[in-house]
This record gives sequence, structure tokens and C-alpha cells, in this order.
Amino acid sequence: AERGWQHRGQRQRSAGRGPPPVLRVAPRLEVLGRERARLTLPGGHVELSLRHSELLLLLAEAAVAGEGRTAVQLAAEVHRGEAAAVTVRAELSRLRRLLGADLVASRPYRLLDRVETDLDQVRRLLARGSVGSALERYPGAVLPASRAPGVAGARERVSALLRQAVLRSRRPELLLRYAQLPESADDVAVWQACLDWLPASSPRRAAAAANLLRLRRGARPT
Repeated sequence: AERGWQHRGQRQRSAGRGPPPVLRVAPRLEVLGRERARLTLPGGHVELSLRHSELLLLLAEAAVAGEGRTAVQLAAEVHRGEAAAVTVRAELSRLRRLLGADLVASRPYRLLDRVETDLDQVRRLLARGSVGSALERYPGAVLPASRAPGVAGARERVSALLRQAVLRSRRPELLLRYAQLPESADDVAVWQACLDWLPASSPRRAAAAANLLRLRRGARPT
């Protein structure tokens, strides 16, 4: 009888609590090492055009600082030379139709929902000093096909942060992994650091020395 009362009490308590809360997963934007961004939503993946990739990334970067952007500001960050705000407005209208007005708002243009980016994840890891984890999550440069000034700026900043962190680590395994990236394959300082910090007995010293010699020979004036 006592066990029966215990079971009934547990059922009543469970009924009173109701269903467990549903954890809401934030949309995720992937831009590292990709020609075009991929946005992951609860309903699946969306492969964006290059222009939409640029615009959504720029809005996500503005959101990190708690800001939005006008069409004129976005035009300056997207176009080289003459900024065409009317073109940006048209592209943003198409982007809002694609993703929904509940994600991208206007006046000013801004994100209404938190969007996680792989770029911001790498920056956070570097800020915590987790260089190895940041490098694991960095498959390549930010939208390498983009020539948009705002995207190029984000690309150069995170690339410089990662390079500096890897060189300062003085860890051969990180240096060698970093040297395999397209952006660092011809970086003399990186290959020199590999050679400096690899143990004398390492079989990988020969390859590092060969790469360093190749780069130095190539840098000689003809």
C-alpha cells in the first residue's frame, strides 16, 4: 500500500511539472573554408548565394556588437567602388523572402534571432587561449571567393589572430597542422617555426626544411 501511494505521488508530481522545456537551437551560419555560406535552420540546411552569404555574415558580425546596418552601410561593406544601396535593398528583400522576416528585420537591417557562426566560435576559442580547438574548427578562410570589403576585413582579422596564436604556441603539432592550410602553405615564418620547434629526432624536420628552402629560393630576386 505504501508503495502504491509513492507511485501515485510520483505520477502527480510529474503531471504537475508538465512536459520538459524544448531547447531552441539557434540558426548556425558556416562561412569558414566555404565558397558560399550554409545556414542551418531547424527545418534543414539552406545553401546561400555568394551575395546572400556576404550580407548575412555582415549582419551576423554587426549583431555580435549589438548593432544593425543601413542599406548604405551594407553597400559600402559589400561593393567595391561606388556603393549601390538600391541593389543591396533588392538583395536583402530576396534574402528576407528566402529566410523569413522573423530572422532579418529592416530599418535598420538587423538579425532578430541569434545566429551562431563558425567564425565567431573560432574567435571565442582563441580569446580563451584554446588554440588547438580553434584550429580544429578552422577549415579555411572566410568565404575565400568574396571580394566584399567587409568580408575581406573579417577574413583578414581572424586569419591574423589564428596565425599569431599558433606561432606563439610554439607547439610543433599545431604549427604543422596550420601549415597545411592554403593561406599558410607559403608562409616562411610558419615553416621556420616548425623547424625551430620540431625535436631534432622528428622525421618531419626534413619536409619542413625542404619547404623552407623552396620558399626562400622562390623569394630571391631574379
